[in-house]
Amino acid sequence: MASLNSSVNEMQEALKRLLQQWEAARQVWADSVSRDFQEHHLEPLDTQTRAAQREMEKVAQVIAQARKSVK
Repeated sequence: MASLNSSVNEMQEALKRLLQQWEAARQVWADSVSRDFQEHHLEPLDTQTRAAQREMEKVAQVIAQARKSVK
């Protein structure tokens, strides 16, 4: 369980760092290729990562409830 929660936190931090680095890169790389990269790679990754985090949190809740009911 703690492992699942730590994985969610790790994903959140990794996504945060990636988006911060992307913002820095956009300061020097702002052309049609960078916009294409953002639209076709970063935005879907952001959406998918956040969805995965939500689902992992749901799984963690189910596991916690299952553990309580077994005790």
